[in-house]
Amino acid sequence: MRNSFLPTGLLVTLLTAGSSLAADTGTAAKGPNTKGNPKGSEPQASAVRDLSLAEQLAVYGYRTNDAIALLASAQILKSTPTKTSRATKTSAEKPRGKKAQAVDLTAEGVLAKARELAKGRKDLLAIADDVAGQTGRGDVNGPGCHRDAVDAHNKDRYSVVFQAEQSALVTVTGDGSTDVDLYVYDGSNHLICKDDDTTDDMVCRWTPAWTGKFLLEIVNLGNVYNDYLLCTN
Repeated sequence: MRNSFLPTGLLVTLLTAGSSLAADTGTAAKGPNTKGNPKGSEPQASAVRDLSLAEQLAVYGYRTNDAIALLASAQILKSTPTKTSRATKTSAEKPRGKKAQAVDLTAEGVLAKARELAKGRKDLLAIADDVAGQTGRGDVNGPGCHRDAVDAHNKDRYSVVFQAEQSALVTVTGDGSTDVDLYVYDGSNHLICKDDDTTDDMVCRWTPAWTGKFLLEIVNLGNVYNDYLLCTN
């Protein structure tokens, strides 16, 4: 049986390409409901980061017509277990602005595009067949994810409860069309973390001092809507 995992060298090349494919953690702020530095990695946090990387690889692959990047993305998406996010959207739905073309960031859509770009390359098509046959690990501790879109010059808001003394992780990965920022507030409206660089790949991590509700605010600074994946551990 062929091994569907892409060679390490190819992934390293992708991760060091001209476009940044790994988002830095946003700026954390000390608030009443935060406790020291975030704790170390746990399975849920690892899965959230994997999904964020998969989305970034997919966007990169679509933009550069790179079948290898898309195959790597599909492989991660197929093998990383997810469940419905605990985050509840509190902002009203708005009409979407126009955009030239929306890309399919599902595992099936990414894999189909990879096949299209492979153009008869038997090695890549063989990898695509193996990736298509992959099944998830079945880990019940998979991250919670929610796919949505934020309109131009607008913001989406979510409410989510994080547990005391457990590392809280939020990632938002957009479709690459606009600059999107992420802000996290505690129940008393104190800013806990922000990721406001010029990309639409955002990460915030902190450790709550007690179990409580947090507000996630996703702000689109661009002139068209942005499809994004929100994941929480």
